[in-house]
Amino acid sequence: MLIDTQLSNPAFANACVLGNIELTKNKLIASTNSRERAIILEDKLQDELKGMIKEPTWEIKSAQEMMVKSIKDDKAAEPDLSPEEEAEMLVDIMEQYFMEWIDTPLKPLNGKTPKQAAKNPKIRDEVIELMKGYENNTKHLLREKGVEIDTKWMWQELGLEAMMAA
Repeated sequence: MLIDTQLSNPAFANACVLGNIELTKNKLIASTNSRERAIILEDKLQDELKGMIKEPTWEIKSAQEMMVKSIKDDKAAEPDLSPEEEAEMLVDIMEQYFMEWIDTPLKPLNGKTPKQAAKNPKIRDEVIELMKGYENNTKHLLREKGVEIDTKWMWQELGLEAMMAA
């Protein structure tokens, strides 16, 4: 309630949202989109709830894991899809994510987008490592669904196709 009140107050119009809080019968679940925000939110909750909550249990998930979880959660609300339709939907979602990702400024790339960083010899290796990590995680997560995704286009888009197998 405190958070809703603050966010609806015009004085907080430019406030940074640290995360989401869910209160169940015996749990307070706080979720954020970064480790830094999680630490800040944990400190604020511990301070405000002084001794009312136990030491937190942390669960860290990658963006891909959260997307797959979201898809699975949404699936319960959707009509049944054939395995082919589900596979097509997953590939579409992941391809859309990567299309946006390559144009998103990232901290590990000094605030540059992967497209920008791929052109910079000083940080090109970081782009390659990020690409390989995302590609591996995504393929692993989708493999359990029997879904294959072609990521060649991303390497080509970044001008790094020669580095794909390296």
